[in-house]
Amino acid sequence: MKRNIFFMFCACLLMASTNAQAQSKFGNFLKKVNKALEETNQKLEDVNNTLDGKVLSTASNGKTKTLSPSHDLQLEFVECYDEGHDVVVVLKITNTTDKEIGLNWGGGKGYDNLGNAYEFDYNFFTIGGEQVSPSGVGIPSDIPLKALIRLKDVNAEATSIKKIEINTYQYKGFEVRNIPITRGQETGQNISSGSDASDATSVLSPTRQLKLEYKDNLIEGSNNVLINFLMTNTQSEETYLNWGGGRAWDDQGNMYEFGGDEFTVGGKAVGPTGVPVPGEIPVKCEILLKGVSKNAKIIKLIKFDTYQFKGFEIKNIPVNWEGK
Repeated sequence: MKRNIFFMFCACLLMASTNAQAQSKFGNFLKKVNKALEETNQKLEDVNNTLDGKVLSTASNGKTKTLSPSHDLQLEFVECYDEGHDVVVVLKITNTTDKEIGLNWGGGKGYDNLGNAYEFDYNFFTIGGEQVSPSGVGIPSDIPLKALIRLKDVNAEATSIKKIEINTYQYKGFEVRNIPITRGQETGQNISSGSDASDATSVLSPTRQLKLEYKDNLIEGSNNVLINFLMTNTQSEETYLNWGGGRAWDDQGNMYEFGGDEFTVGGKAVGPTGVPVPGEIPVKCEILLKGVSKNAKIIKLIKFDTYQFKGFEIKNIPVNWEGK
């Protein structure tokens, strides 16, 4: 009797194992079928888009595809990389007509390979360095212009953007699909002074587009410290910054806040209306810290942001009280 029970138990285990293997194989088969169906549906959609007069092209990597809703504008994928928590998609757009085309009210939505969605408006969509804002941007005939789309706070585990949908008031239905994200590129740190790396004055930019260089600091009034540095837009196109501000901490543990009025670029406050940063030209910048303790010998950290970029830093600034 015991032997029969043992044999029955072994038979049940064998059947369970066989069923598990069968289910695993069937699951893998279904995955392959679903993948084949997705590829077939995508090819059919591409054919339909072409028949509807839309322009489809494939990037040099063989995977990324761009779709334009009109023959008037040709879209081309260039690259995609991470900057801090954001992802930047670089495109080229060409007006194929013989007249300038105006675009305004730009925006859209991106989707990563994990299923997350990221909306963007004209503040994070530029063409030729200008925001595709309500006032619009002009695209000259037959000249490729660089277009940038910034997706904010993208999941760090995402390896690709599956699709970006882009619309303007004039044209709706631009798409970019299967965009690989290049991660881990340095945004740059410049050590300016100090005996070693631990106490050296250094700067950090959250974007490859804007390079910082610390210059010096001056005392204004009785206890205000003016920090001077240069900002260089490494791209040829002009960009804009607005809603600037941040915080600073000294070596005594005191904190100082500042807004757009105390943060200037090219002599203009980085306020709501914004300031232009021309391409490839170092621009003088200033941050004014008010009411700094006279016991402070070092500004340990300044962290500042703009609406477009978050995470600029300047560390270990010796306060020049003697230069008052």
